[in-house]
Amino acid sequence: FGSVGVFFGVSGLFVVRKNLILKGIIEHYAFVDLANFITINACHVIWGIPSAIWHVNEAIPWLDYTISGAAFTAISLGFPPKVC
Repeated sequence: FGSVGVFFGVSGLFVVRKNLILKGIIEHYAFVDLANFITINACHVIWGIPSAIWHVNEAIPWLDYTISGAAFTAISLGFPPKVC
């Protein structure tokens, strides 16, 4: 499901870009929201699944912290546009 989420997120970026109704701040909000979803899904596909299967996070802890931090940061960056 993560790879499907990344695919639909990237295709959503193209749809928002080509849509004439979504201009200005709404377009930027959609880009931020889609970028957060793409980042979270990509982190799970690229690192979360292999880490759970092969326990690679014990061998390379700094990479585990960096990628998991990116996934958690993407979630928190999506909240301010939704509040404002």
